[in-house]
Amino acid sequence: MERAERYLGRCGDIHFLAAFSPLGILGEIFMLFTDRFAIDDITEGDWTFFSEGLTKIFRYLKERQTFSFNLAVYSGTEPEVQSWVYARLCPRILIPPWNTSDINYFEKLHGEVICVISPEEMAQGLKPLFSDDKNG
Repeated sequence: MERAERYLGRCGDIHFLAAFSPLGILGEIFMLFTDRFAIDDITEGDWTFFSEGLTKIFRYLKERQTFSFNLAVYSGTEPEVQSWVYARLCPRILIPPWNTSDINYFEKLHGEVICVISPEEMAQGLKPLFSDDKNG
């Protein structure tokens, strides 16, 4: 495993890899917590090693003038599902002129789109514009 071209290395029992099929436009880093099946299994030492790995990633991103990212940690919750805890980090780009990030982590890493306006509120604002429509 350590000779694979996408394997970055390890800090303690946490393995860091460049994701095979990245979710981010600037790639993705995948982190695997060895033999940790739920978030409660992660020790203080694991968090320290995780932080050390993140520091290395942030150094890499800083060198490339990338200052924004999405990060999510995934944990099993069902006893019959045997999956190690893992994390994903996607660097983000900033979109001018507002320098806002390209996408949030809910959508990128959880597949959940966040909408800041309800359909009803949008309809309330749009209906008056259609009320004098001669084609309707």
